Amino acid sequence: MATARRPLILACATDAGGARSLAPVIAAARGRAEVVVLAGPTTRPLFAEHGIAVTAEAPQPLDEAVEALLERLRPDAVLCGRTFAVSADRLLLRAARARGVWSVLVQDEWYNYRYSLLDAAGAMTCLPHRLCCPDALAVAEALAEGVPADIPVATGSPALARLVDHLDTLDPPRPAILDGLPAAPVVTFLSETHSLDAARGEPSAPLFAGYDEIAVRQALGRVVQRMGRPVTVIEKLHPSDPRADWANPATAPVLWRTSREAPLWPLLWHSDAVIGIVSMALLEAALIGRPVASFQPDGIPERCTAVRQGLVPRLADEAAVGTWLEGALGGQRMRPRPARPRFAAADAASVVLDVVLNGEERSRHGVVT
Repeated sequence: MATARRPLILACATDAGGARSLAPVIAAARGRAEVVVLAGPTTRPLFAEHGIAVTAEAPQPLDEAVEALLERLRPDAVLCGRTFAVSADRLLLRAARARGVWSVLVQDEWYNYRYSLLDAAGAMTCLPHRLCCPDALAVAEALAEGVPADIPVATGSPALARLVDHLDTLDPPRPAILDGLPAAPVVTFLSETHSLDAARGEPSAPLFAGYDEIAVRQALGRVVQRMGRPVTVIEKLHPSDPRADWANPATAPVLWRTSREAPLWPLLWHSDAVIGIVSMALLEAALIGRPVASFQPDGIPERCTAVRQGLVPRLADEAAVGTWLEGALGGQRMRPRPARPRFAAADAASVVLDVVLNGEERSRHGVVT
């Protein structure tokens, strides 16, 4: 008796958040489907952290390259991560719909729903058949932004579910960047790429108008300098940030180090306090149980998911940052972990995979439009 052919899923993630969201789904697909994984320079090492081998580099974001890839592989379904720029991920979604191939996009954040579906001309043509959202709030917000009503579905976040799954056994070794440092509290600053996005003219840049990671790092440097005691600040660069060495905003007794490669979860685990702007890693640090805060100046619309979920305070000026930091470093390093949120439900990865495979069945029977 012939064995039924396993469906072929073409998975593509070129942004860090997309890779972290897709990796648990790809792992859940083992034994149920064959998966071809496409990645870029930023996401290849992130897949490797999850033990997932990348099949090939994602093609340049050109219609011809994407069409050729689909023609060569003929996948049964396409699974993509969210991106801030027009990329292979987005064009794969558009090409898959045009060819009648089932497509799924995993939404890793609680904003930029419609923006993530736009092509280079600003038209919403990069539409998946399903947009997997972390919870009902995200579905409602996607609809409010104009995403077609039949696309968003609440599945939970595979990335955050994986983190919560590991919390009881998480005890990672200290990252190498902390080796040999003098005894002092460790503050991790989660940097972002807002200034780079603005310089490149990224359409997402106006969403963060009024502040950027440069202004925040300078302000944080002044705050820790005024504390007048030894503090180690680890500035964790975004995985896509090409910058290396730049002037530290604080001097002795403050020790300031910058790293792109330091593994995120171990760094958060071994931090005494974590501060950032709107990064999803703030939410991860809160789930781990660290003192965490979001530094956003007054008058800026709330963009931080951890704040909106009620897990992290928002600090509006340097005085508030200083007061919070003194309290965070003077209290217990481990804080009570929140109850498992619904957006991190244990079955999130398998639910997303079911969305992919159920649609794949429709695709094979020619009922996808």
